Amino acid sequence: MELFFRIVIVGFLVAIFFMRRYFFKDRPNPPVDYFSLFTLGVIWVGVGTVFLIQSSNPAFLVFGAALMIIGGINKSKWKSNRRTWRDLSVEEKKFKQGLLMLLSIFLVLSYIAYYLTN
Repeated sequence: MELFFRIVIVGFLVAIFFMRRYFFKDRPNPPVDYFSLFTLGVIWVGVGTVFLIQSSNPAFLVFGAALMIIGGINKSKWKSNRRTWRDLSVEEKKFKQGLLMLLSIFLVLSYIAYYLTN
């Protein structure tokens, strides 16, 4: 069953890669959104705290702290790179909608696989 999960994860990453290549063929990479990095860091610190208590593994906590530090250092750039849904082009909206759909399907399949194995 572990092989199945690895195949699903690799397939998921390959799908994301090809979706990105299809929708953003000749576009330069957008600037870094440091506010989102900081927000992700806060989330990962919370998740990392739970994992640290449960399994004594500080990896998520350290990763979250690193994201928070990177986002906090660049706090002056938070407003310059913020883009709302209105600011996105039609292609970017389609990409994000497709990515959310793919993530939702992956989440549902993960729950199904979890309950089938337990």
